[in-house]
Amino acid sequence: MLDFLAIALGSCSELEMQLIIVNDLNFLDLNTFEEFSQKLHEIIKMTSKLRTILRS
Repeated sequence: MLDFLAIALGSCSELEMQLIIVNDLNFLDLNTFEEFSQKLHEIIKMTSKLRTILRS
């Protein structure tokens, strides 16, 4: 389970970089970028918290 969560966090990091690139290329409007980015950070926080809980 912990390995799966580590992979999920890595995938989130990849997605975050892709969002930054898409934003830099102006493929998304700023509101959409901020919405996606906020939701992604919520997912990262939840996944990190779950991983921390399962490790203890």
